[in-house]
Amino acid sequence: MLTESSRNPEAATVEKEAGWLLLSSLLASMPKEELEDQVFDILTLWAPMFSGNAENELRQSGELTSKLCVLASSVDALTAFVRCFIAPIGVNNGILLQPVLVYLSRALCYTSLITEKESPNLKPALDVFIIRLLIAFQSLSDPVAYKSDHPQILQLCTAPFRNASGWEESSCLRLLLDKRDAWLGPWIPGRDWFEDELRAFHGGKDGLMPCAWDPELPSFPQPETVNKTLVNQMLLCFGTMFAFQDSSGMLSLLGIVEQCLKAGRKQSWHATSVTNICVGLLTGLKALLTFRPQPLGSEILSSLQGIFQAILAEGDICASQRRASSECLGLLTRLGNDTFTARMTKSLLGDLTGATDSNYAGSIALALGCIHRSAGGMALSTLVPATVSSISSLAKSSIGTLQIWYLHGLLLTIEAAGLSYVSHVQATLSLALEILLAEENGWVDLQQGVGRLINAIVAVLGPELAPGSIFFSRCKSVVAEISSCQETATLLESARFTQQLALFAPQALSVHSHVQTLLPTLSSRQPALRHLAISTLRHLIEKDPVSVISEQIEDNLFRMLDEETDTEIGNLVRGTIMRLLYASCPSHPSHWISVCRKMVLAVSTRNSEMSNGIEHDPANNVHGETGSVLGEDDENMVSSANPMPRQDFGFDASTSNLKRDKRLRYRTKLFAAECLSHLPTAVGGERSTF
Repeated sequence: MLTESSRNPEAATVEKEAGWLLLSSLLASMPKEELEDQVFDILTLWAPMFSGNAENELRQSGELTSKLCVLASSVDALTAFVRCFIAPIGVNNGILLQPVLVYLSRALCYTSLITEKESPNLKPALDVFIIRLLIAFQSLSDPVAYKSDHPQILQLCTAPFRNASGWEESSCLRLLLDKRDAWLGPWIPGRDWFEDELRAFHGGKDGLMPCAWDPELPSFPQPETVNKTLVNQMLLCFGTMFAFQDSSGMLSLLGIVEQCLKAGRKQSWHATSVTNICVGLLTGLKALLTFRPQPLGSEILSSLQGIFQAILAEGDICASQRRASSECLGLLTRLGNDTFTARMTKSLLGDLTGATDSNYAGSIALALGCIHRSAGGMALSTLVPATVSSISSLAKSSIGTLQIWYLHGLLLTIEAAGLSYVSHVQATLSLALEILLAEENGWVDLQQGVGRLINAIVAVLGPELAPGSIFFSRCKSVVAEISSCQETATLLESARFTQQLALFAPQALSVHSHVQTLLPTLSSRQPALRHLAISTLRHLIEKDPVSVISEQIEDNLFRMLDEETDTEIGNLVRGTIMRLLYASCPSHPSHWISVCRKMVLAVSTRNSEMSNGIEHDPANNVHGETGSVLGEDDENMVSSANPMPRQDFGFDASTSNLKRDKRLRYRTKLFAAECLSHLPTAVGGERSTF
């Protein structure tokens, strides 16, 4: 299909595309070892496509759209070849890499030649070809290898800045931004990654169809249009190229970005260009930290700082642009020296004090927090008092949407400052109480922000948080207040408060108190709550196994595993059970035999009952339980159940969930048997027990 051509031009095009598609699937799906003997034969398949003169090839091709489709398919196959054979470290890297670079360089020549024709009929096929080509270049681990192609690639990738009105807004910020700031918006995390992807889905009828062998297969077909995919790849590639330019090259690119920012101030496409600038520069700064973590020149740093502060100064920008610019200012501290960091921080503190635009003040507060997070507590310890004082005074604002930005900036400062912050704890606790008392509508986001502050304070105080101290009493009162509304966000902070106490202030509460607080959370419908609860229990087992053993939580853990549908949490539960088994088996082997035996028999009995259609009601439940002990969940999907009973495996399930429940319970049964097989090893030297 690739080495021979049909006489029918249309059939030949389809055959070539199909051939490259099949080659892509083979390279992505088959083990590398199966293809190594034929690697050079495979590599020669691209030679006819890229060996001739590009201009002559295009002149002789006739139908350019068909030619572009075949070229795009061949470049996609070349990307699969790179991912299969050209790993970051390999014996034959140089031998295989050079032909690939030649092919990609020749393919790049086609883009400039076809672009000059300015034919609107060619644009859809050309856009797909450019997307495939940029993905291929980015699949190479070392951009220095194709440094000679950087000028042509940058000519392509700066188009969203040179002609900003003709491009869509990038959708990459959702994936690039720091997940720790996600609660600020605009993409609030959902229950799991699938919900997040569904919310972000826009769809595009002309979008690229995903292939089953793609390394990152989207959950939904055609999630984006070709135009949006193109601008995404251009900006991501621009960031990578930016990181590998010399000082003059970086300044030249920053000049293009600055001109784009100034030209669009009063244009309808200004917001789009700001987002694209944030994507390109955030990608570039992250690439610099990954590939070239050496300090930048002062002129470059000043130019970057000016761009980001100019974006923040606009005030009414969206949350994603504010977060991106603030995060970039924070990353600059890792690319400059201490003098630059201190000077920039003092400059922002001055802007914060004299800010008349409340939106700008909120952005600066976040930027200061990002700077402290990136620079670390020791580097800016002398500026912690001024930062805390300035942000705390603004956090008393009556505008709730801005308060969460102030609180988050303060939170980042606290987490970075460490012991430098201890003297400000009293003032922050007073601020938290004042916000809660003044907040009349019970806005959950604001309560969540207060809860985050309290948890950061617990981490700072640590051993000083004694059970009878006023600090502990106030922290506990604030957490009790925010968790009383039973919202997911506040319950998460309440559970995190328990985790923080267990990690940093174990003397504040007993293990028994922690366990009793965490057990009801194991049955929550929110994965984040379940993950937090089980990870805290595992920490308690590792730190104080004797106290946890006396709580006898084995049945609760097996019940949680039995009902868990999240793979990551399920693995964490298994690891926690196994950790508890090895900790308690030397002293209580018979107890574990009883637990595992009961679990296996309970699973078998339950499946048998369900297969015979037995109803779980008080009249026929062999355990005397209706199955309602898990409680009813309210509309915010947080379980309001009482602690789960330890000695019962009664379960209420509908016939529609029968197959899924059987599968999960069978896994639990197998795991219980696996636990039994570990008993002789876990008992260790006390084999006389058997």
